[in-house]
Order: sequence, then structure tokens, then C-alpha cells
Amino acid sequence: MPSASRAPASRIALPRVVERRISIHIGHQKCASTTLQAALAANVEALRARGAVVADEQLRFPLEGPLGGPPTFYVDGMCDREEDGLRETVQRLHDEMRGLPEEVGHLIVSAESLTRPRAEYLAKALAHAYRVEVVYYVRRPQDFLVSAWAQWGCLEGLGLRAFVEREFGLGRPDYLAVAERWSAYAASCHVRPLHPRALRSGDVVADFFAALGYADMEVKAPPPQNVLLDWGLLEVFAACPFLFEDMHDTALGDWLKGVVEQQAERPLLPRDLVDEIAARYDAPNRRLQERFFPDADFEAVMATRRDDCAPERTAAEEQQAEAARLRRAVGVQLELMRKLQRS
Repeated sequence: MPSASRAPASRIALPRVVERRISIHIGHQKCASTTLQAALAANVEALRARGAVVADEQLRFPLEGPLGGPPTFYVDGMCDREEDGLRETVQRLHDEMRGLPEEVGHLIVSAESLTRPRAEYLAKALAHAYRVEVVYYVRRPQDFLVSAWAQWGCLEGLGLRAFVEREFGLGRPDYLAVAERWSAYAASCHVRPLHPRALRSGDVVADFFAALGYADMEVKAPPPQNVLLDWGLLEVFAACPFLFEDMHDTALGDWLKGVVEQQAERPLLPRDLVDEIAARYDAPNRRLQERFFPDADFEAVMATRRDDCAPERTAAEEQQAEAARLRRAVGVQLELMRKLQRS
């Protein structure tokens, strides 16, 4: 997509639309985006009754029927096509708005892929025609990194340490940069850390609907989303990437979640990586807190937790812990075989 200095979106002319607004939930990935998208789908009829329509997977705004999913991959395609993709997307939103009845005054778009660089030009292109409101949730970087590895990194054949070190090199997560890019063009920018102490009623769904302007709505809560598999299984996945077509191939993991009991143990980062996370992310995230959610306690909601890391172990102890995780993975296999036998 073109550089900021060219500002291609400013050349896209749209007619003035009175008293209509567009709320854009931009993620971040691994920050309850799937939960919030499920909440939108579960409450889509109640929103329509209030004059709000939600974008589907093709960035259309259906007035009836269930949603087909969020427009995450559509937005990815928009970003890949750079200026042409942006123009097409803005035109699509304009056409959709023109086709909506007068009583619809609110469009809602949720796609965590909007955190990609220069996607914020969408806000710039729409700001003179609609009131653009941005909603953005962030999370402790160490929690993001572990969760991202569990969902994607292990499917690529990367161990936890290798994945975290790669994300270090790519500068992810980059919450401050994303928030600053979008807030430059939006009429409002609601940024909140994914922590009960910083959220309305301690709940991200309640906070999200309040940010959309529906604090009084009786919201249907969606079921839990993206529940992590046992650490032992995730390590097996990392050792067997041939089981997956790509990092988005969740079929095997989704099936396992439905047929095996979950283990309580979750991946923990070693202390040296936790220290490096603090050194890399705490300063920019403190600036993020000071600008966008100064009422929240940084140490409580965003600071790196140095007491939440893998225990120091000797080489022999680490081998024993790894063997225990692999035994659990074998146990899952035996459990599945037993279920097949009984059926």
C-alpha cells in the first residue's frame, strides 16, 4: 500500500452522509477478536433493531439472516492489493451505505487484519463522509506471544522460543504504532487492555458493546472461543507441521478440542525471554497507556509479569517435564483410540 506521504485515500471523493457512523473494530489479533465477532453474530438481530448493521465476510451489510463471518480475509486481500484494494473497499462501503434504508445509521466492521500497516487509510478515506469510531483491544505481550504460538506458531513447525524470537525480530505486537496510526484519522479511538480491571463490568463483551454505544443492551454472551490445547499436544504439532496445510489450518485442533478433555497446564516462557519482553515492550506500552487509557493501572493490566514464567530447572528436570508433556500427548492418542473402539 502507498506510503503515508502519498495519502492516496484523500483522493477518493464521497458524498456527505448525515448522522451516520461507522465503528471499526481493528483487533488486535489474540485479543478477544474472535469472541467479539461471535458476540456480534449472536446479537446481530438486536443490533439491527437499533439501526446498526454488521459487516459479513464479504464486507456486505445484510439486513436479515445470520452473518457468514467477519471480513478478516477480505481486508487481507484489500491490504495485499494496496491502493486498488483500498479504493475498491471504500467504494464498496459507499455503495452499501447508499443501499441501506434511512433508519440504519450505524455500520459495524470487525476485522483484526485491520492492524496491518496502512489499513488505517480506510479511516482517512471515510472520515469526511461518516463519523469513524475505532475500537482496539490490546494485551500483555507475553500473553499475546504464548497465545499466538499456540494458535499459529506451532502449526508452522516452530517451538515456543523460536516463535517468540521471530516475533521479536518482526516487532510484534506493535500496539502503540497501530493505535497512533488509526487515531490520527478517527473521530474517537477506544483502546483498552484485555484485563478485567480495565474493562466495563470486567468483561470485554460488555466493554465492546458499550464502546459501540449500546451499554444498555442485554447482550447474549458467546461460548468460549479459541480454547488452548494441552501444551504437550502443541509441542507435538510443532514437531509435525506436515499435519497442517498452513498456519490457519485449525481443523485438527478444533476436532481435538471437541473429543478430548483439556489439561490445565499452559505454555510458560523461560525467564530470560520474559526479561527480554519487558525490555522490548514495557516502555512503548507505558506510552500507550498514558495516552489512551490513563485511568488504568499499567502494572496491573499491561506490565510484563516476571513472576509468571517457567520455573528454573536443571537439564534433567526439564527433560522430565518434557517427557511428562509427551506422555500426556500419547495419553490423548490412547483416549481417542479407546473412544473409536467403543464406538
